[in-house]
Amino acid sequence: MIDDYGELQKRVLAVWDSSGMSDAEIAEASGVPLHTIQRYRRDAGKNPSWSTIANTVAVCGASIDELVGITGPAQHPDAADAHHVAYVEDLHRGCRKERQKWQRLSFILIAVVAALALLIAGVAVYDLLHASAGWFQYAKQVAEGYVEQTAAFFGLI
Repeated sequence: MIDDYGELQKRVLAVWDSSGMSDAEIAEASGVPLHTIQRYRRDAGKNPSWSTIANTVAVCGASIDELVGITGPAQHPDAADAHHVAYVEDLHRGCRKERQKWQRLSFILIAVVAALALLIAGVAVYDLLHASAGWFQYAKQVAEGYVEQTAAFFGLI
């Protein structure tokens, strides 16, 4: 195992150099910007991300496990893939059920709000069409009463 960053950098540079590829070829093949690779070569203090290291050593034919000195039995890739696929499918199924639940609740809420809006609009239309009674007539009478009281208070009537 690697105990310090300097040892990791030495191993990364050794993998790059042993590949026979130029920095530009490594950059193009890995998708890592050329200036990142050049800066890592120049400055021992630079600490690139693990994805940068993984991408560059992978195109040079090495793996992160080899690079950091991890040894041990490798997990069978098909078993890992099957487990991962099952996990992702379960996650997707759970998300789909949750989304469907919220869609149903949203539909019910929208239906209730729409029904209330229609009810209020219907009452307002009825009230406007029947001027002798209703909320608008009552509001008009109350407003006229306030106007008369105010005018009487100020001695205008």
